[in-house]
Amino acid sequence: MASVVGLFVASAIGQPMQTCTSVRAFAGRGLEGDRYERGEGSYSKLPRVAARHVSLIACEAIEAANRELVQRGLIPFEANETRRNIVVDGIDVYGLLGKEFRIGAVRLRGSEPTRPCHLPSAVTGKMGFAEAYRDRGGVRAEVLSDGIISIGDPIKRINGAGLLLAQSVSLRGARPCPELGAKPTWQLNARTSQFDPSATWAVHCGNALDIGFSPYQSTRLSR
Repeated sequence: MASVVGLFVASAIGQPMQTCTSVRAFAGRGLEGDRYERGEGSYSKLPRVAARHVSLIACEAIEAANRELVQRGLIPFEANETRRNIVVDGIDVYGLLGKEFRIGAVRLRGSEPTRPCHLPSAVTGKMGFAEAYRDRGGVRAEVLSDGIISIGDPIKRINGAGLLLAQSVSLRGARPCPELGAKPTWQLNARTSQFDPSATWAVHCGNALDIGFSPYQSTRLSR
């Protein structure tokens, strides 16, 4: 079952992320005590079309990025050092974009992918975060209801068939999705089991496809 395995908040930009076992979420704001809940995060003042109340990252993404760092002779990052609020296990967080879901009793909606920056490296003194976590940095979400989020809380999509974990596959005839950038992300239509190049960004916005092959999995295929 998809669940929460890490919870962190930071009171201000550049301050260490504090580990929580439970934290209160406020609709339209974020997590109690966090800089984004007070509108004081690094990206809080930037023009936006998406809510940036909380951030989520998959533990599988952290593990994959850290393996890359170690291979480059660099020091890996602990979960709190990624500066994401909620670490989850058992789901593809990119599949939550554009969709409503629950963590425990709290309703949220995935809003946008995060853009890994150099702040985690600056705060920790460890090099390589932005590069290793590129396309693995997780997503931001809008908090839609008040409530408590705790370690171990299940994560469930609202009004859907349930969360589907991204799979590693090997299929021929796949085509890249150019709208996602130079590094193609491959997408599979959950209903027909065929690659659907016409739905390039829809899988991440939750409009057309139920499975998104996330970058931290072995999903970029050779022609």
